[in-house]
Amino acid sequence: MKHDWLALKRCYMYSKKYSNVSLRTFALLEGLTYGGNFIHQTKNWRKEKAKKRMQNGYKADAKLDKKIIEKATELNNRYTDIYNDIYEKLKQALEETNIYMDKHGLPQKEKIITSSLKNIAQITNITQQGHRLTLFPHT
Repeated sequence: MKHDWLALKRCYMYSKKYSNVSLRTFALLEGLTYGGNFIHQTKNWRKEKAKKRMQNGYKADAKLDKKIIEKATELNNRYTDIYNDIYEKLKQALEETNIYMDKHGLPQKEKIITSSLKNIAQITNITQQGHRLTLFPHT
């Protein structure tokens, strides 16, 4: 009795019915005898099927990696916008003069108030920590 081994191989490799089935079970389900000729004809089928599964796994990993990279890029762009806003506000504060009253009640001009600089530094530090945590959550 001759069998179409190529068709049987395609059936074993690509059919969902046989996705998690051993060659012995496949032979029983197809009504074939699991003997010397069957073993000889199906010699590398298990390796090829395992290789196919690995390749499919890598494709899934690549899709997942792509989603993670897109999300990280989006977050990075948001934080870049925040940093640019902070930079613009700092630049504006450095260029403008602040008028305040000294201890004698006279108006004085000063380039920037140091407490404002401290506040900007704290905000920037908190933002950078959040940025690092979103990009590298497990570190």
